[in-house]
Amino acid sequence: MVADLAPSERVLWTGSPVRHPVFDSSDRLVVPGAIFGVPFTVFWISTATNAGAPSFFVAFGYVFLAWTVFLLIGRPALRWLELRATVYTVTDQRVVIEAKVFGVARSRSRYLRQLSPPRVAARAGGLGDVRFDEPGFVDMVRANRNRPMPQRPFELRAIDGAERVRDLIMAASR
Repeated sequence: MVADLAPSERVLWTGSPVRHPVFDSSDRLVVPGAIFGVPFTVFWISTATNAGAPSFFVAFGYVFLAWTVFLLIGRPALRWLELRATVYTVTDQRVVIEAKVFGVARSRSRYLRQLSPPRVAARAGGLGDVRFDEPGFVDMVRANRNRPMPQRPFELRAIDGAERVRDLIMAASR
């Protein structure tokens, strides 16, 4: 699936997530907030409608309802679909993460020399995540003032033999 390999690049490992979790640690605050937000928004819409409030208040309620339902259902579903379609590739020069969801292909890569040392968040049976420490929000703002929004973490999620892959990356980055 890696289409843009340099002629001198050699593939060392390729794999995909073994598990496709619907929820992850970032959902600890989002899901409870959305669970609270749905009934609140329904109350908002019914109160605004019954009180004869301007249509802006009712429309705002429907937009907010759509957003909270997306946070509760759509966001985890998209994550699940993306993980099912993700392919990881480690070459002798970089790490590539590719996914194709709903016909939209996305690819992210980092050169090994630009990555911090990988660390493993292991689970039972050798399954785990290989994570790289990315620069924080303030570092990104200082480095690139045109793009201050933080990106998703660069990690190989839910792979089999995570420690072996980490060791392979460490050896290749020397």
